Amino acid sequence: MTILFEMFCRCYHHGPDAEIYVFFDEVQYAKDWEKSLLKLAKMRPKVKIVVAVSSGAPAIVSGTKVMEDRMEVFILPPLTFLEFLRFRGSEEKLFVASLNTEKNTGAMTLEPNALPALNQEFHRYVNFGGFLEGILSGKDGVPAPAFVRDGVADRVLHKDLASLSGVNDPQELNRLFGLLAFNTGREVSMDDLAKATNIAKNTLRKYLDYLEQAFLIRRINRVDRDGKKFQRQVFFKVYLTRPCLYAALFAPVPPSDQFFQRLAETALVSQWLGSTAIENLYYASWRGGEVDLLTLHPETGKPDHVYDLDWPNTYVRTETRPDQMVNFVRENNPDATSYVLTSTFARSATMKGINLTLAPFALYSYWIERDSTLKAFHKPKK
Repeated sequence: MTILFEMFCRCYHHGPDAEIYVFFDEVQYAKDWEKSLLKLAKMRPKVKIVVAVSSGAPAIVSGTKVMEDRMEVFILPPLTFLEFLRFRGSEEKLFVASLNTEKNTGAMTLEPNALPALNQEFHRYVNFGGFLEGILSGKDGVPAPAFVRDGVADRVLHKDLASLSGVNDPQELNRLFGLLAFNTGREVSMDDLAKATNIAKNTLRKYLDYLEQAFLIRRINRVDRDGKKFQRQVFFKVYLTRPCLYAALFAPVPPSDQFFQRLAETALVSQWLGSTAIENLYYASWRGGEVDLLTLHPETGKPDHVYDLDWPNTYVRTETRPDQMVNFVRENNPDATSYVLTSTFARSATMKGINLTLAPFALYSYWIERDSTLKAFHKPKK
Protein backbone atom coordinates (compact mmCIF):
# COMPACT_ATOMS: atom_id res chain seq x y z
CA MET A 1 0.00 0.00 0.00
CA THR A 2 2.82 2.40 0.80
CA ILE A 3 4.53 1.58 -2.50
CA LEU A 4 1.30 2.19 -4.39
CA PHE A 5 0.84 5.52 -2.62
CA GLU A 6 4.40 6.65 -3.36
CA MET A 7 3.92 5.77 -7.03
CA PHE A 8 0.77 7.90 -7.04
CA CYS A 9 2.59 10.85 -5.44
CA ARG A 10 5.44 10.68 -7.95
CA CYS A 11 3.02 10.44 -10.84
CA TYR A 12 1.05 13.52 -9.76
CA HIS A 13 3.95 15.45 -8.20
CA HIS A 14 2.76 15.48 -4.59
CA GLY A 15 5.69 16.37 -2.37
CA PRO A 16 6.32 15.19 1.23
CA ASP A 17 4.32 18.11 2.66
CA ALA A 18 1.34 17.76 0.34
CA GLU A 19 -2.00 18.07 2.14
CA ILE A 20 -4.14 15.56 0.30
CA TYR A 21 -6.82 12.99 0.99
CA VAL A 22 -6.18 9.35 0.14
CA PHE A 23 -9.00 6.82 -0.15
CA PHE A 24 -8.46 3.06 -0.01
CA ASP A 25 -11.40 0.73 -0.60
CA GLU A 26 -11.76 -2.88 0.61
CA VAL A 27 -8.39 -2.80 2.37
CA GLN A 28 -9.15 -6.02 4.25
CA TYR A 29 -7.71 -7.84 1.24
CA ALA A 30 -4.26 -6.31 1.86
CA LYS A 31 -2.07 -8.25 4.27
CA ASP A 32 -1.34 -6.36 7.52
CA TRP A 33 -3.22 -3.33 6.23
CA GLU A 34 -3.36 -1.74 9.68
CA LYS A 35 0.44 -1.71 9.95
CA SER A 36 0.76 -0.37 6.41
CA LEU A 37 -1.61 2.49 7.18
CA LEU A 38 0.21 3.36 10.38
CA LYS A 39 3.52 3.39 8.50
CA LEU A 40 2.01 5.60 5.80
CA ALA A 41 0.57 7.99 8.39
CA LYS A 42 4.00 8.38 10.01
CA MET A 43 5.67 8.92 6.63
CA ARG A 44 3.11 11.52 5.55
CA PRO A 45 1.67 13.23 8.65
CA LYS A 46 -0.21 15.84 6.60
CA VAL A 47 -2.05 13.27 4.51
CA LYS A 48 -5.61 12.40 5.53
CA ILE A 49 -6.20 8.69 4.95
CA VAL A 50 -9.69 7.22 4.61
CA VAL A 51 -10.13 3.46 4.29
CA ALA A 52 -13.22 1.29 3.84
CA VAL A 53 -13.61 -2.32 4.90
CA SER A 54 -16.45 -4.79 4.47
CA SER A 55 -15.26 -6.94 7.34
CA GLY A 56 -12.58 -7.07 9.99
CA ALA A 57 -12.84 -3.46 11.14
CA PRO A 58 -10.63 -2.76 14.18
CA ALA A 59 -13.78 -1.72 16.09
CA ILE A 60 -17.55 -1.93 15.61
CA VAL A 61 -18.52 1.31 17.40
CA SER A 62 -18.25 4.72 15.77
CA GLY A 63 -15.79 7.08 17.41
CA THR A 64 -13.43 4.36 18.66
CA LYS A 65 -9.77 5.33 18.29
CA VAL A 66 -7.25 2.62 17.47
CA MET A 67 -3.67 2.22 16.26
CA GLU A 68 -2.00 4.53 18.79
CA ASP A 69 -5.01 6.87 18.50
CA ARG A 70 -4.00 7.63 14.92
CA MET A 71 -7.14 6.09 13.42
CA GLU A 72 -10.77 6.77 14.26
CA VAL A 73 -13.43 4.25 13.27
CA PHE A 74 -16.75 5.31 11.77
CA ILE A 75 -19.48 2.78 11.16
CA LEU A 76 -21.60 3.37 8.08
CA PRO A 77 -24.94 2.12 9.39
CA PRO A 78 -27.74 0.55 7.41
CA LEU A 79 -30.19 2.95 5.84
CA THR A 80 -32.14 4.59 8.66
CA PHE A 81 -35.90 5.01 8.54
CA LEU A 82 -35.44 8.77 8.19
CA GLU A 83 -33.18 8.30 5.17
CA PHE A 84 -35.59 5.76 3.72
CA LEU A 85 -38.47 8.26 3.88
CA ARG A 86 -36.36 10.98 2.29
CA PHE A 87 -35.19 8.75 -0.56
CA ARG A 88 -38.78 7.83 -1.29
CA GLY A 89 -40.04 11.41 -1.04
CA SER A 90 -42.44 10.46 1.75
CA GLU A 91 -41.16 12.70 4.54
CA GLU A 92 -42.49 15.96 3.15
CA LYS A 93 -45.93 14.43 2.61
CA LEU A 94 -46.13 13.02 6.12
CA PHE A 95 -44.43 15.82 8.07
CA VAL A 96 -45.13 18.95 6.05
CA ALA A 97 -45.75 21.17 9.07
CA SER A 98 -42.42 20.32 10.71
CA LEU A 99 -40.52 20.83 7.48
CA ASN A 100 -41.70 24.41 7.15
CA THR A 101 -39.02 25.13 9.74
CA GLU A 102 -35.30 24.42 9.39
CA LYS A 103 -34.75 21.06 7.66
CA ASN A 104 -33.06 19.26 10.52
CA THR A 105 -34.52 20.89 13.63
CA GLY A 106 -36.14 18.80 16.30
CA ALA A 107 -39.62 20.23 15.64
CA MET A 108 -41.89 17.65 14.07
CA THR A 109 -45.62 17.38 13.47
CA LEU A 110 -47.19 14.38 11.86
CA GLU A 111 -49.91 15.39 9.44
CA PRO A 112 -53.47 14.60 10.63
CA ASN A 113 -54.51 11.04 9.83
CA ALA A 114 -51.03 10.30 8.42
CA LEU A 115 -50.08 7.52 10.85
CA PRO A 116 -51.51 4.70 8.66
CA ALA A 117 -49.42 5.94 5.73
CA LEU A 118 -46.35 6.22 7.98
CA ASN A 119 -46.92 2.66 9.17
CA GLN A 120 -47.15 1.49 5.55
CA GLU A 121 -43.75 3.04 4.89
CA PHE A 122 -42.38 1.48 8.09
CA HIS A 123 -43.67 -1.92 7.01
CA ARG A 124 -41.93 -1.51 3.67
CA TYR A 125 -38.76 -0.34 5.41
CA VAL A 126 -38.74 -3.38 7.70
CA ASN A 127 -39.09 -5.83 4.81
CA PHE A 128 -37.25 -4.07 1.97
CA GLY A 129 -35.57 -0.94 3.36
CA GLY A 130 -32.01 -2.16 2.93
CA PHE A 131 -32.40 -2.91 -0.77
CA LEU A 132 -32.05 -0.34 -3.51
CA GLU A 133 -34.98 -1.95 -5.30
CA GLY A 134 -37.10 -1.57 -2.21
CA ILE A 135 -36.47 2.16 -2.10
CA LEU A 136 -36.59 3.13 -5.74
CA SER A 137 -39.27 0.85 -7.16
CA GLY A 138 -42.91 1.86 -7.36
CA LYS A 139 -44.67 2.86 -4.18
CA ASP A 140 -46.76 -0.29 -4.05
CA GLY A 141 -44.49 -2.69 -5.91
CA VAL A 142 -42.84 -5.54 -4.06
CA PRO A 143 -39.14 -5.94 -4.93
CA ALA A 144 -37.47 -9.29 -5.24
CA PRO A 145 -34.79 -9.53 -2.54
CA ALA A 146 -33.18 -12.68 -3.92
CA PHE A 147 -30.21 -10.78 -5.34
CA VAL A 148 -29.30 -9.51 -1.88
CA ARG A 149 -29.72 -12.95 -0.33
CA ASP A 150 -27.48 -14.44 -2.99
CA GLY A 151 -24.92 -11.66 -2.55
CA VAL A 152 -24.73 -12.17 1.20
CA ALA A 153 -24.44 -15.94 0.84
CA ASP A 154 -21.86 -15.83 -1.94
CA ARG A 155 -19.55 -13.04 -0.84
CA VAL A 156 -19.84 -12.75 2.91
CA LEU A 157 -20.79 -16.24 4.07
CA HIS A 158 -19.23 -18.53 1.50
CA LYS A 159 -16.21 -17.04 -0.15
CA ASP A 160 -13.52 -14.43 0.23
CA LEU A 161 -14.34 -12.46 3.37
CA ALA A 162 -15.04 -15.53 5.48
CA SER A 163 -11.82 -17.24 4.42
CA LEU A 164 -9.82 -14.10 5.21
CA SER A 165 -11.09 -14.33 8.78
CA GLY A 166 -10.12 -17.96 9.19
CA VAL A 167 -13.57 -19.45 8.65
CA ASN A 168 -12.93 -22.87 7.15
CA ASP A 169 -16.47 -24.21 6.95
CA PRO A 170 -18.73 -21.70 5.16
CA GLN A 171 -21.70 -24.07 5.19
CA GLU A 172 -21.49 -24.27 8.97
CA LEU A 173 -21.29 -20.48 9.14
CA ASN A 174 -24.27 -20.18 6.80
CA ARG A 175 -26.30 -22.52 8.99
CA LEU A 176 -25.51 -20.47 12.08
CA PHE A 177 -26.39 -17.21 10.34
CA GLY A 178 -29.72 -18.63 9.22
CA LEU A 179 -30.51 -19.66 12.79
CA LEU A 180 -29.57 -16.23 14.16
CA ALA A 181 -31.54 -14.45 11.45
CA PHE A 182 -34.65 -16.47 12.20
CA ASN A 183 -34.27 -15.61 15.90
CA THR A 184 -33.47 -11.91 15.49
CA GLY A 185 -34.56 -9.97 18.57
CA ARG A 186 -34.51 -13.02 20.83
CA GLU A 187 -32.36 -13.80 23.84
CA VAL A 188 -29.95 -16.65 23.17
CA SER A 189 -27.10 -18.33 25.02
CA MET A 190 -23.87 -19.96 23.93
CA ASP A 191 -25.11 -23.28 25.30
CA ASP A 192 -28.34 -23.10 23.31
CA LEU A 193 -26.53 -22.12 20.11
CA ALA A 194 -23.93 -24.86 20.54
CA LYS A 195 -26.66 -27.49 21.00
CA ALA A 196 -28.77 -26.19 18.10
CA THR A 197 -25.87 -26.06 15.64
CA ASN A 198 -23.59 -28.80 16.99
CA ILE A 199 -20.70 -26.33 16.76
CA ALA A 200 -17.97 -26.19 19.41
CA LYS A 201 -18.18 -23.09 21.59
CA ASN A 202 -14.74 -21.77 20.63
CA THR A 203 -15.62 -22.04 16.95
CA LEU A 204 -19.03 -20.54 17.68
CA ARG A 205 -17.44 -17.49 19.29
CA LYS A 206 -15.22 -17.04 16.24
CA TYR A 207 -18.24 -17.24 13.93
CA LEU A 208 -20.20 -14.74 16.02
CA ASP A 209 -17.26 -12.32 16.03
CA TYR A 210 -16.95 -12.66 12.26
CA LEU A 211 -20.65 -12.10 11.60
CA GLU A 212 -20.57 -9.01 13.80
CA GLN A 213 -17.42 -7.67 12.14
CA ALA A 214 -19.04 -8.31 8.76
CA PHE A 215 -21.92 -6.08 9.93
CA LEU A 216 -24.51 -8.82 9.56
CA ILE A 217 -25.48 -9.17 13.21
CA ARG A 218 -25.22 -7.15 16.40
CA ARG A 219 -25.14 -8.59 19.90
CA ILE A 220 -26.75 -6.65 22.76
CA ASN A 221 -25.66 -7.53 26.28
CA ARG A 222 -27.86 -8.22 29.27
CA VAL A 223 -28.23 -6.54 32.67
CA ASP A 224 -30.00 -7.91 35.74
CA ARG A 225 -33.16 -6.66 37.48
CA ASP A 226 -31.02 -4.06 39.30
CA GLY A 227 -29.63 -2.71 36.04
CA LYS A 228 -26.18 -4.19 36.74
CA LYS A 229 -23.96 -5.72 34.07
CA PHE A 230 -22.88 -9.34 34.24
CA GLN A 231 -19.18 -10.20 34.45
CA ARG A 232 -19.80 -13.12 32.09
CA GLN A 233 -22.31 -12.56 29.33
CA VAL A 234 -23.84 -16.03 29.16
CA PHE A 235 -27.04 -14.68 27.61
CA PHE A 236 -27.38 -11.95 24.99
CA LYS A 237 -29.81 -10.73 22.38
CA VAL A 238 -28.85 -11.02 18.74
CA TYR A 239 -30.16 -8.79 15.96
CA LEU A 240 -29.78 -8.64 12.22
CA THR A 241 -28.19 -5.30 11.38
CA ARG A 242 -31.11 -4.64 9.04
CA PRO A 243 -34.48 -6.35 9.37
CA CYS A 244 -34.88 -6.67 5.60
CA LEU A 245 -32.29 -9.46 5.66
CA TYR A 246 -35.02 -11.59 7.17
CA ALA A 247 -37.24 -11.01 4.13
CA ALA A 248 -34.29 -11.84 1.89
CA LEU A 249 -33.55 -15.11 3.66
CA PHE A 250 -37.10 -16.26 4.38
CA ALA A 251 -40.07 -14.13 3.29
CA PRO A 252 -41.60 -10.69 3.87
CA VAL A 253 -43.67 -10.51 7.05
CA PRO A 254 -47.04 -8.70 7.17
CA PRO A 255 -47.58 -6.28 10.08
CA SER A 256 -50.44 -8.44 11.36
CA ASP A 257 -48.09 -11.38 11.91
CA GLN A 258 -47.06 -11.99 15.53
CA PHE A 259 -43.43 -12.21 14.33
CA PHE A 260 -43.50 -8.63 13.06
CA GLN A 261 -42.78 -7.16 16.51
CA ARG A 262 -39.32 -8.75 16.54
CA LEU A 263 -38.59 -7.30 13.11
CA ALA A 264 -39.83 -3.90 14.29
CA GLU A 265 -37.52 -4.24 17.31
CA THR A 266 -34.67 -5.14 14.96
CA ALA A 267 -35.43 -2.02 12.92
CA LEU A 268 -35.36 0.09 16.08
CA VAL A 269 -31.97 -1.28 17.15
CA SER A 270 -30.57 -0.66 13.67
CA GLN A 271 -31.18 3.09 14.15
CA TRP A 272 -28.46 2.99 16.84
CA LEU A 273 -25.79 1.21 14.82
CA GLY A 274 -23.97 4.28 13.51
CA SER A 275 -24.00 6.04 16.88
CA THR A 276 -21.69 5.84 19.87
CA ALA A 277 -24.87 5.36 21.94
CA ILE A 278 -24.95 1.72 20.76
CA GLU A 279 -22.33 0.98 23.44
CA ASN A 280 -24.88 1.83 26.11
CA LEU A 281 -27.78 -0.19 24.69
CA TYR A 282 -28.80 -3.23 26.77
CA TYR A 283 -31.78 -5.32 27.72
CA ALA A 284 -32.72 -6.77 31.10
CA SER A 285 -33.93 -10.22 32.03
CA TRP A 286 -34.27 -12.17 35.22
CA ARG A 287 -36.30 -15.09 36.48
CA GLY A 288 -39.90 -14.15 35.75
CA GLY A 289 -39.26 -10.76 34.17
CA GLU A 290 -37.63 -8.74 31.40
CA VAL A 291 -37.23 -5.28 29.89
CA ASP A 292 -37.05 -5.29 26.11
CA LEU A 293 -34.44 -2.55 25.68
CA LEU A 294 -32.76 0.11 27.80
CA THR A 295 -29.79 2.42 27.80
CA LEU A 296 -27.37 2.93 30.67
CA HIS A 297 -26.01 6.40 31.28
CA PRO A 298 -22.24 6.26 30.57
CA GLU A 299 -21.43 8.24 33.74
CA THR A 300 -23.95 7.09 36.34
CA GLY A 301 -24.46 3.56 35.03
CA LYS A 302 -28.18 3.94 35.73
CA PRO A 303 -30.92 3.19 33.20
CA ASP A 304 -31.94 6.47 31.58
CA HIS A 305 -34.11 5.27 28.65
CA VAL A 306 -36.29 2.20 29.07
CA TYR A 307 -38.46 0.56 26.40
CA ASP A 308 -41.39 -1.82 26.52
CA LEU A 309 -42.28 -2.97 23.01
CA ASP A 310 -45.95 -3.58 22.27
CA TRP A 311 -46.59 -3.70 18.53
CA PRO A 312 -49.94 -5.56 19.01
CA ASN A 313 -51.22 -2.69 21.26
CA THR A 314 -51.83 -5.20 24.04
CA TYR A 315 -51.73 -2.60 26.80
CA VAL A 316 -54.40 -0.50 25.10
CA ARG A 317 -56.70 -3.33 24.03
CA THR A 318 -56.59 -5.42 27.23
CA GLU A 319 -56.19 -5.03 30.98
CA THR A 320 -52.50 -6.01 30.73
CA ARG A 321 -50.05 -3.35 31.91
CA PRO A 322 -46.25 -2.91 31.56
CA ASP A 323 -45.67 -3.85 35.20
CA GLN A 324 -42.20 -5.33 34.69
CA MET A 325 -40.83 -2.22 33.03
CA VAL A 326 -42.49 0.15 35.51
CA ASN A 327 -41.19 -1.79 38.52
CA PHE A 328 -37.71 -1.88 36.97
CA VAL A 329 -37.77 1.91 36.53
CA ARG A 330 -39.14 2.55 40.03
CA GLU A 331 -36.42 0.45 41.63
CA ASN A 332 -33.47 1.67 39.55
CA ASN A 333 -34.12 5.22 38.32
CA PRO A 334 -37.58 6.81 38.59
CA ASP A 335 -36.32 9.73 36.48
CA ALA A 336 -35.61 7.50 33.47
CA THR A 337 -37.46 8.28 30.26
CA SER A 338 -39.87 5.39 29.81
CA TYR A 339 -41.45 4.43 26.50
CA VAL A 340 -44.11 1.97 25.47
CA LEU A 341 -43.76 1.59 21.70
CA THR A 342 -47.01 0.59 20.02
CA SER A 343 -48.18 0.28 16.43
CA THR A 344 -50.88 2.96 16.42
CA PHE A 345 -51.28 4.68 19.80
CA ALA A 346 -49.62 7.88 21.03
CA ARG A 347 -50.31 9.45 24.39
CA SER A 348 -48.82 10.07 27.81
CA ALA A 349 -49.68 8.03 30.88
CA THR A 350 -48.68 7.53 34.50
CA MET A 351 -48.39 4.20 36.30
CA LYS A 352 -47.27 3.79 39.92
CA GLY A 353 -45.87 7.30 39.81
CA ILE A 354 -43.79 6.65 36.68
CA ASN A 355 -44.40 8.82 33.63
CA LEU A 356 -44.83 6.83 30.42
CA THR A 357 -44.85 7.89 26.80
CA LEU A 358 -46.81 5.70 24.42
CA ALA A 359 -45.53 6.25 20.88
CA PRO A 360 -45.83 4.37 17.58
CA PHE A 361 -42.76 2.37 16.54
CA ALA A 362 -42.68 4.12 13.17
CA LEU A 363 -42.87 7.61 14.62
CA TYR A 364 -40.18 6.95 17.22
CA SER A 365 -37.86 5.29 14.69
CA TYR A 366 -38.19 8.39 12.52
CA TRP A 367 -37.79 10.85 15.37
CA ILE A 368 -34.84 9.22 17.08
CA GLU A 369 -32.44 10.31 14.34
CA ARG A 370 -34.20 13.43 13.08
CA ASP A 371 -34.01 15.06 16.50
CA SER A 372 -30.26 14.33 16.67
CA THR A 373 -31.19 12.18 19.65
CA LEU A 374 -28.42 9.68 19.13
CA LYS A 375 -25.76 12.39 18.98
CA ALA A 376 -26.60 13.54 22.51
CA PHE A 377 -28.69 10.71 23.83
CA HIS A 378 -27.98 10.84 27.54
CA LYS A 379 -29.02 13.57 29.94
CA PRO A 380 -26.22 15.39 31.81
CA LYS A 381 -25.22 13.76 35.06
CA LYS A 382 -27.17 15.20 37.98
